[in-house]
Order: sequence, then C-alpha cells, then structure tokens
Amino acid sequence: MRRGRPVTPSSLILAGKNGAELADKGASAMTDCALDWVSDMFGSSVKKSIVRTQAFSWNKQPWTLGALSSGNPGALEARKALAEPVNGVLWFAGEAVNQTYWATVGGAWQDGERAADAVIAHLK
Repeated sequence: MRRGRPVTPSSLILAGKNGAELADKGASAMTDCALDWVSDMFGSSVKKSIVRTQAFSWNKQPWTLGALSSGNPGALEARKALAEPVNGVLWFAGEAVNQTYWATVGGAWQDGERAADAVIAHLK
C-alpha cells in the first residue's frame, strides 16, 4: 500500500536469447535485473515500495518453452476464430486466444476459465 492505495502488480518480460541467458543464471539474477530496470526507469527510491517479487522461467517449462503470443494489428478476428470449438471436441484456450488481455498471465487464466466453462456446458 502506498498512500492508502494498493500498488498494481506488474510484470517484466525479457524474452529471446537475453531472457534465456538471464533465466539460466537463476531467480536471484532475474529479480536483480528487474529491480535494476525499474530503478533506471523510475529512480532508485522506487525499490522501497516493492514488497514482493517472484521470478519464473517460462522457457524451462515443457508445455510453453517460453512461448507467448504477439498478434499483428488486425489480428482480433483470428483470436475470435481460435476461440471457437473445433467440431465440438477441441477447445483452444490461453493468452493467445484472449481478445482483451493477450500476452498476459491474466489473459491466459481468464481464457482458460472461458474454455473450461464452454466444455462443461457442452458436456451437460
């Protein structure tokens, strides 16, 4: 809390070769990099307001291998099409399908719930 208001959680994503190399150095190195970046952007005093951090290496996860979506301008229609079930037996879900919060963990979570609800409704 700062001045009676909660601080919005944020994410810093470092991808590609640099992200993979940093991830290989471990969570402490990733956290130090993020804190240094935030300090460079907003001044060193901002570190005092950070109460918790977490570093995660998506490129080490066998189901993601570091992937995230990045749609071209005008790609919303493709996201809508990808969200449609295929022959009533296959539903795609995740941040790549979310039409509002693509490329975010929140979008992945939200869209996973959307797809799960659609499957449950289909099975009833």
